[in-house]
Amino acid sequence: WPPFRVTDVSRTPPVYEWLAKQPGDFAIAEYPLSNNYEYLFWQRIYQKPLVNGAASGTYADAVRKEIVDITNPKTAGILRWLGAKYVIFHPGNYLRENEATAVIGQIPDINRVTGLRFVREFGKVKVYKVVAKAVKPGVRQSF
Repeated sequence: WPPFRVTDVSRTPPVYEWLAKQPGDFAIAEYPLSNNYEYLFWQRIYQKPLVNGAASGTYADAVRKEIVDITNPKTAGILRWLGAKYVIFHPGNYLRENEATAVIGQIPDINRVTGLRFVREFGKVKVYKVVAKAVKPGVRQSF
């Protein structure tokens, strides 16, 4: 459907090349937290677990709903509990992702989020390290 979206796959975005060089076994969270197919496509480059995405109605989906707002004071701690070391922040996607946030078109001020520390910027994409203490999600695993 129009407007047509095209993903240029001729060059790997530098943020994913950088992630591929980071040692260790850890997860990544890309924000806005959505089932964005580009996130999944580039995961093949850095080969780390990705927090994004969950089947509707599952425990994982309930946890996803709890961390969808990056500015929620509990989000960074839950991301740590999930094993996330880095948050890849795509501010431009907040202008178009319909499941990303309650307020489409509003880019959250991630620099004020406690538990995240700025690491690098790759053009408009920013990388933050999750430095919060692990916090277990408040949802119960009753699915």
